[in-house]
Amino acid sequence: MMQRWRRAAALLWAASMAAMAQDVTLKAEDGLALQGEWHPSDAGGGRAVLLLHMTVAEGRKTWAPLLPQLREAGFSVLAVDLRGFGATGGTADWDVAPHDVAAWIAWLKTQSGIKPGSIALVGASAGANLALQACAQSRQCPTVVALSPASNALFNAGMMKQFAGRSVALYAGRYDRNPNAAVRGFLKDDAGEVMVRILDSAGHGTDLLGGGTPFVGGEIRAWLERQLPR
Repeated sequence: MMQRWRRAAALLWAASMAAMAQDVTLKAEDGLALQGEWHPSDAGGGRAVLLLHMTVAEGRKTWAPLLPQLREAGFSVLAVDLRGFGATGGTADWDVAPHDVAAWIAWLKTQSGIKPGSIALVGASAGANLALQACAQSRQCPTVVALSPASNALFNAGMMKQFAGRSVALYAGRYDRNPNAAVRGFLKDDAGEVMVRILDSAGHGTDLLGGGTPFVGGEIRAWLERQLPR
């Protein structure tokens, strides 16, 4: 069921977004050509969102249900394919991937009209942990949304205290055991504003944007609009 939903999301992405996007190629530290899609907006007051996908072949296309909502709200959006996935290709490497994310954030800061302190991160599954880690390590990152994060070397409960003065939104399905436990565990040593949503679902990552929880996209939009006012 979830695989069918992802295929449908990929088709939706191709049909509704291809003509609006600007393809971006960014050379990683090791020379790999990282691929992304840039959706700039003149109506967002310098606000931007970086989308980091879950570990599925469709890569950035799994954000199809969320992208139109962010664009409608006026955000500029950069959706990227992590190394090992989508158009980027290569081999997944979670030791190197954080450097790729840092490179994408640096690229965003160079774009016309984008305010360096108004770049939010949104991630799913492995992308959620990359987003949490990157935002925790940069005081300039105002907020992060994580769908189905895990507790691992990329991000763990001990890092939550780094969000003092900033904000985090955490989502997990009640029947998605590992993320459910991780999200609850993150509250043991947290700081800043933390919103936790345990959904009555077994969905994981961007699967939470469809199925029985299609309202999640609207919640993410509302969270980002509140945390990043124009």
